[in-house]
Amino acid sequence: MGSRDDPMFHEITEVEELISKFRSTTGNLQDYIPLLRLNPLSAGSKRAKDMRMRRDVYLKKLNRDLEDRMEKGTHKPCIQANVIQDEEAKLNKEELTSISLTMLAGGLDTITTLVQWSIPLLAQRPEIQRKAITEIRKMYSEEQMLCDPEDDMKCTYVMALVKECLR
Repeated sequence: MGSRDDPMFHEITEVEELISKFRSTTGNLQDYIPLLRLNPLSAGSKRAKDMRMRRDVYLKKLNRDLEDRMEKGTHKPCIQANVIQDEEAKLNKEELTSISLTMLAGGLDTITTLVQWSIPLLAQRPEIQRKAITEIRKMYSEEQMLCDPEDDMKCTYVMALVKECLR
């Protein structure tokens, strides 16, 4: 995807967010009480099937696009391409799909966890917030209320803070 404005980007983030919500430890009791899965009227089961169908559409497209780029020799190095090219692995489509799902969900779920951890930490550390806002204000005038998205990497303190949270 070339941009966050790509409709597939929005589809992926929406579906993965919904999956993350009903896969959370408190969001779906069916994952922890298997007997509940037998309920034919379960809204959770229906929602899971809907998300699975939506996920399959973009996952197939992403994998097909990667395979096309690999055939043309225009792909960039990535874990998925390495796994596909590994002669010893010889994974079938289902196994490759499982790896794709793990990487996709793992990346997005990690971000959710990161935000859930970082915000309360920052709330408990007002000195970090003060330092961050001071550094941001050094970059912008009082009249310029919003920062330019192109400048997001220039505030070294905020970038260090983000990297530390990601670590």
